[in-house]
Amino acid sequence: NYNPIMQPKKSMLVNNRKVKLPKSLRLPRMEDHQFFNRERLLELGKLEFENYAALREVGELPSKEEMDSARTLLGTALAEEKRELLDEGFGNWTRSQYFNFVKACAKYGRDDLVRISAEMELPIEDVSAYSEAFWSYGPSELKKDEWDRAKTNIEKGEQKIAKKRKQGDLL
Repeated sequence: NYNPIMQPKKSMLVNNRKVKLPKSLRLPRMEDHQFFNRERLLELGKLEFENYAALREVGELPSKEEMDSARTLLGTALAEEKRELLDEGFGNWTRSQYFNFVKACAKYGRDDLVRISAEMELPIEDVSAYSEAFWSYGPSELKKDEWDRAKTNIEKGEQKIAKKRKQGDLL
């Protein structure tokens, strides 16, 4: 069962008691167009949940302020991995920005990142990074029909551009 939006669990049953994870330790919503490494992040999230439950059970939870500033209960290496994985994803990209990206790619071609970024009113660095992720991970991360639709729209737009260019060369 595929769910394009991964909503990490907020609570879990531990020893027949419901344990709720503090907001600062929870993973963000992970939508398919944001290209997070969901599997690994969910593994780390589960591990963090288990750490939280174990610390809570023995009464050794750090203060709320400490958890809010650290934003994790994982060891140093795992905490760093979690931070890197969250930074690799595009959590700040909305669904409408994704659709605008696809539309701009169709309008200007996938390689004209300067015009695409101008159309979207975003820095070229952001659009360039997203474009790289889109073409690398799109086939595996997006639902098949969503990927096919986006790719087809972009390819049709690129064919129109090529046709206009060819007509311009003939004149």
